Amino acid sequence: MKTIQKLLLASLWVILFAACDTDDTLPTLTNKLQANAGTDREVPLGIAVELNGTASKDGNNKPFSYEWSFKSKPENSTAILEGASHEKSTFTPDQLGDYTIELKIANETGESKASVKITAVNSNAGVTIILDQDITQDRILFDIHDDPTVPDYIVSVNLAVKAKLTVQPGVVIAFEEKKGMLVQQGGILIAKGEMDKKIQFIGKAAAKGYWAGIVIQTNSPFNEFQHVEIKDAGSQAVYPLLQATALGLAGNSYLRIAQSTILQSLGHGFWVSPTASMDFSQNAFRQNDGVNMVLPVNEVHKLDAETVWEAHSQDANYVEVTGPELIIQGNITWPKLSNQTRYRISENLVIKSNLTLEMGAKIGVAPDRFIRVLGSLHAKGSQLDQISMEVWPAGNHKWGGLVFHSASDLNRLEWVEIRHAGNNQKGYGMDQSAAIGVDGAQGGKLNLVNTKILGSNAYGLYVEQGAVLGDFEKLSVEAIKGKVMALPAAMVYRVKDLIQVAVQNQNPAVEVVGFSLNETEEAVWGPLPGGMTYYLPNQLDVTSGLKLLPGVKLEFNQHAMLAILHDGYLIAKGTSQKNIEFKGSVDQKGYWRGIIFRSNSNHNVMEHTLVSGAGGLELPWTGGRKASIGVFPGGTGLQLKNSKILKSGGWGILVDTSFGAIINPDVESSNQFEDVSSGNIIRL
Repeated sequence: MKTIQKLLLASLWVILFAACDTDDTLPTLTNKLQANAGTDREVPLGIAVELNGTASKDGNNKPFSYEWSFKSKPENSTAILEGASHEKSTFTPDQLGDYTIELKIANETGESKASVKITAVNSNAGVTIILDQDITQDRILFDIHDDPTVPDYIVSVNLAVKAKLTVQPGVVIAFEEKKGMLVQQGGILIAKGEMDKKIQFIGKAAAKGYWAGIVIQTNSPFNEFQHVEIKDAGSQAVYPLLQATALGLAGNSYLRIAQSTILQSLGHGFWVSPTASMDFSQNAFRQNDGVNMVLPVNEVHKLDAETVWEAHSQDANYVEVTGPELIIQGNITWPKLSNQTRYRISENLVIKSNLTLEMGAKIGVAPDRFIRVLGSLHAKGSQLDQISMEVWPAGNHKWGGLVFHSASDLNRLEWVEIRHAGNNQKGYGMDQSAAIGVDGAQGGKLNLVNTKILGSNAYGLYVEQGAVLGDFEKLSVEAIKGKVMALPAAMVYRVKDLIQVAVQNQNPAVEVVGFSLNETEEAVWGPLPGGMTYYLPNQLDVTSGLKLLPGVKLEFNQHAMLAILHDGYLIAKGTSQKNIEFKGSVDQKGYWRGIIFRSNSNHNVMEHTLVSGAGGLELPWTGGRKASIGVFPGGTGLQLKNSKILKSGGWGILVDTSFGAIINPDVESSNQFEDVSSGNIIRL
């Protein structure tokens, strides 16, 4: 009995211990995952397929992950799975045949796998397909017909692309009359042909402007055209664009386009909105009725020299450049375009970048428009391949001109022709109109070499006081209506050897800008070609040395005066064959004020000179007297010989002897006086 009791007690303790142990430990779950990848089925080739794993489950009611992957697919297939980690995944079969896809589900209890076989079939083999509904799921368009003249697809509606549309090499897509394609937000268009298997977007009938065109509205980086031909489009605008164009980028869209051709558009060829962007290489534009290409200024540097431009006429052979500012960071280049194609600047343009124009580049500028340089402009052509900038379209109107505001050493015009600029409108920050202007207020700088200025209605070149000319040589000026050029007094000496051609100019003069000449070295002004003159619009105070060489001609504006002051001096020694002339810009008695000497220098001399039409206003320090030449105390005065003074509105010469002014004693006998109102000489 005791033995039985002991056994019962031991059993009780075992049960109690086991119960306690069970309460403290969670049970271990077994793997009850069951993957379900759906049922095998046949699908049309090129249409997106949805894979559905929602029938998968876990008997433990635990969450689990999804992972879809290809186990096999047809040869040459590049299909990819979208949403491979979601319960539903999609792919677009791009080759005929079987696609085996595996689904794996997993959690902490284990994993489970299942497979599904998708067989892609071509239910439309040999039959042209009508596209009459928007593309709302990923789709691939295949080359159905081997004959490239037979359309594989016909678009019968204005087709919206709202998913990824891939067009394979050799595909021909024909559009019904006035129909087009719009790639909307969420859509992608990939059309990558091959050199011998182009993709064609054409009209159903072969007629220029038969269908509308293609507009891309999405900025997907996958949008791409390669070996594509767009023909006979441009019948009307495709919303949201307002202009008819064969191909357009709207809003902030993007397209990579290469080795493609746009031809026979009734509208523009390729229109790019101000905020769109592109990558571009080796394309062709042929026989488009509108502009071959309309491009924002900040995309122009993406063009290339290999692209072919063939407009329906040479007058239309340009790329239209839109936008008010070039603001690309760093150094950029605009290449020379083939077939004499121009860039046409359609708006006032401010260059804030460092822009280089490639040798041979041609710029056309719309009438009355200006190009202003706040960054830099480096335009260096060659004698055989010059850079040109001219009004476009050509006609009686002028463009505003080229204005340099920046002090960059990169600013250079070399072997450049500036044609038909200078429209008599002041050039944005400058007081004068000129074909080329250099702004002094901001310390503008320009290197100017082997450049030609032709046909300005205003100045040819205008350099303000405070501006800088670096390299400056061999300038050609022709058919200028205003002054040929205007330079600060300190730069005028550089002109004598650099002007090569100066013909057909209505006002052949170099204007002296500013009111003083005060240099550390003697300035030498030589004679200018073609009988050109130096023109002084105001009083010029010379407080350093000025030497005029034989043959020099100076013209003075009404009431202008040449004043030799302080330590300044004037050496004007002509010859009997080549005298030096001081005349009014109008051949009129007493037109300009005169020349005065109040100098401490011993170098003042005038020989074989002509002073004509002075004495128009009283000279300073004379008590209201007028004279062509005034000599006041200082140094040894003036040596005046073998010269002629005529058409004076007052005295010929006034000498202030009361305060010790000096002039050579034989001044009256050694010079000629003619038509002098008050008399030859007065000594105060």
